[in-house]
Amino acid sequence: MTEGAFFQDLALLMAVAGLASVVCSRLKWPKALGYILAGVLMSRHTWGGSFLADESSVQTIGQLGVVFLMFAMGLDFSPSQMKKLGRVTFPTAIWDTFVMVWLGYTVGRNCFGWGVAPSLFLGAAICDSATTLLAKIIGEMRWEDRPFVKYVLGTSVCEDIVTVVILAVITGFATGQGVSVGAVSLSLGGLLMFFLGTLVFGFVLIPRLLKSIAKFGDDETLILTVLGCCFFVSYIAYIFNFSLALGAFLVGVIGASSDVHHRLVRFVEPLKSMFAAVFFVSIGLLVDPVQCCANLPYVLVISLVVVVGKLLNCTLAALVAGQELKSAVQMGFGLAQIGEFAFLVAMLYVSLTGDAATPMYQIVVAVSIVTTLLNPLMIRLSDPVGDWLERVCPKKVAAGL
Repeated sequence: MTEGAFFQDLALLMAVAGLASVVCSRLKWPKALGYILAGVLMSRHTWGGSFLADESSVQTIGQLGVVFLMFAMGLDFSPSQMKKLGRVTFPTAIWDTFVMVWLGYTVGRNCFGWGVAPSLFLGAAICDSATTLLAKIIGEMRWEDRPFVKYVLGTSVCEDIVTVVILAVITGFATGQGVSVGAVSLSLGGLLMFFLGTLVFGFVLIPRLLKSIAKFGDDETLILTVLGCCFFVSYIAYIFNFSLALGAFLVGVIGASSDVHHRLVRFVEPLKSMFAAVFFVSIGLLVDPVQCCANLPYVLVISLVVVVGKLLNCTLAALVAGQELKSAVQMGFGLAQIGEFAFLVAMLYVSLTGDAATPMYQIVVAVSIVTTLLNPLMIRLSDPVGDWLERVCPKKVAAGL
């Protein structure tokens, strides 16, 4: 990555993202979808050659968007809220992820004729809803204050955590070693240490540090300090092979408990908007339209499994966990998609096995695009559908729920 190539690509991406933003604003489309479609139109797969000097640099810039988006989302969650939401989000996430892994495995084995390893990784790729995408779309819709939104985002974050555990279990299958107790224990131990270290030391040190810096009235020092903490924890998560998004989100939750919470939200917003746009454009750059068309039956089948499966799973689990009917339905509609974590799972499978015969990566990318395009529509539909179900549901059943 040369300096000239970096700035050339960044300038082109920001210009394209700005144009896509204007078009989506005029048409009243979700901007995230416009950014993704712009990336598809710029992709080397579409035209046979790239408009960009170095596409790998774009992926690196896009990861910054993940960090800023998840940090900003964490700022909207206080520790007391997380504790309150946990009785719904954790059971829903655990139920949904394990059922989706089973569905993906079943479809891979029985419908596609794939082996055990690719089928398991297909299940892992479709089990986790896209937290980054949800945060962006809900923010653009200005639905942040809706009662179900906290539960949707909280469940999605919990699914990130559960998926890390699932990947630790199935990685042995991809390498032909089966389930390794040592590898699973090491991964779970690392996850536990990361959580405890981040939360314990974070809640002890970061709010006090931010409070002392805020006394100087220097906004620049305040934002640089909190972003330094954010990227440091995200880097630790990366070393442990966890999601960058997880580390950034935890620091955001810690920042939400500080006295300078509202100032942090105001400072991060412009950075979040800039790098989030690049992130969604970078997703579009991964799409190969030829491969997607060649594997269209696979894409449509898996997209149907994702939308219907996650909708029913999350609605049922939320009802059992005590949510009202409309809120549970809205959770199911909102979580019926996959996103950036699915790419990581598919790339991990390819890197571990070198399996070029199974078109895992392009299928997963295409399914993510399809479910991403449907997600804003489904979130909007969740409101009238939830109202309709509450009207037609017998009063005794509604009271029982």
